[in-house]
Amino acid sequence: MARQSPPSPVHDPLITVVGAIGVPYLCSSIEAVDGHLADLHRRARLLARKFPRLAKSYRSDIDQLLDRRCWLAMSPTPAPTLAAIPAPTPASDAASASIAASDAA
Repeated sequence: MARQSPPSPVHDPLITVVGAIGVPYLCSSIEAVDGHLADLHRRARLLARKFPRLAKSYRSDIDQLLDRRCWLAMSPTPAPTLAAIPAPTPASDAASASIAASDAA
């Protein structure tokens, strides 16, 4: 029986940049993007002589991350995510019901 690979994780396209070789970079804030940029710049510089194709893919990822950084800098609010939407609580449901009842009266 052939071994099956695990399913690939689903990445939120609003906050994830997928690099040239498929590496996902979580980019929910400018600080996160800056961290990825610094790391990739260091890696590209260290590997440029020995692995030029890998360094080239890192530079491609840097270009994509710089685009995302510009988008985040121009956005008036942080990128929305499904995790940022609070789950309803019993108290909020009760408050909504009382507001709806007072509007109906």
